[in-house]
Amino acid sequence: HADIGEHVYAMPLAADLQGDGLVDLLVGTMNGELLALGTNVPHHPSNDWMAQPQAQRNGFTHGREQGIYVDEHSARFREIIGRYIPITFEIVDKSRGRARSAKKEGEPARKYTVTISEGSNSVDHLYRHEYTEPGTYTVNIELDSPQLVTLVVHMVNEHGQAFASTFAVSYNRHFYKTLKWMAALPLLIASTLLFISPSALSGRGGGTPLPS
Repeated sequence: HADIGEHVYAMPLAADLQGDGLVDLLVGTMNGELLALGTNVPHHPSNDWMAQPQAQRNGFTHGREQGIYVDEHSARFREIIGRYIPITFEIVDKSRGRARSAKKEGEPARKYTVTISEGSNSVDHLYRHEYTEPGTYTVNIELDSPQLVTLVVHMVNEHGQAFASTFAVSYNRHFYKTLKWMAALPLLIASTLLFISPSALSGRGGGTPLPS
């Protein structure tokens, strides 16, 4: 319990705001103030609570027993230069008493359907695969054009429970800007040479007189 001297009716948000490995709380008050409070609770991506509607996020509601989260390096905002975006994520399932026998012959008792999509586009998946065991996995995805994009790593278990983790990356935006300058540089040099006088190119102050 923390007494901040203000009325708070909105849900506080939780994340590692300072990057020190500890959970921080972001609290909005009735007077319009926004307070950031530090804690001594170790941060874990599955503990993030960065939006009030948290239906398909891991969060405290699931007690960190189940969920999916992107590791810190992959989730850190960065510029991707190259064809593929490497994404490392972990499927977490520490629940007990789950059915070990398959309902149908050959069907695994545990099933985690993982998809990766752009933002709210849940129809056209960039990646889709069914896993049968929790663990850490790395996949490579490719986008069709340079862009700033929010990627959603979504998981549904065999019971239909949904979990998600989101992060943003910049995909080849600055790389293509560099290519544009490299293509334009020869034209700029040629245009500059056209405006330089022949005397300046020869290094002499005046021209050579013609023979009479």
